[in-house]
Amino acid sequence: GPAELGQLLVKSDQLGQCLTDRIVEVAVQRPKSAEDAPAIAALRKNLDGTQFSLREGLLAWLGSGAFRYRTIEPYTMQVMP
Repeated sequence: GPAELGQLLVKSDQLGQCLTDRIVEVAVQRPKSAEDAPAIAALRKNLDGTQFSLREGLLAWLGSGAFRYRTIEPYTMQVMP
């Protein structure tokens, strides 16, 4: 049932990787790139260190150099046809 699925997801490394990838993509407002690897690794380390407490992990990551010194591409507006 749902409880068992939750336990399997928590034990799976894929959940943590997917979560950190998506958080970084949302934070930098673009698809992840190879340049984001340090930020993703830092966020993952912070989340692992807080037993996946999203609040604590994000606060630690937002204060880290991996987030503060990230590369942001200029925004370009895309018009849909």
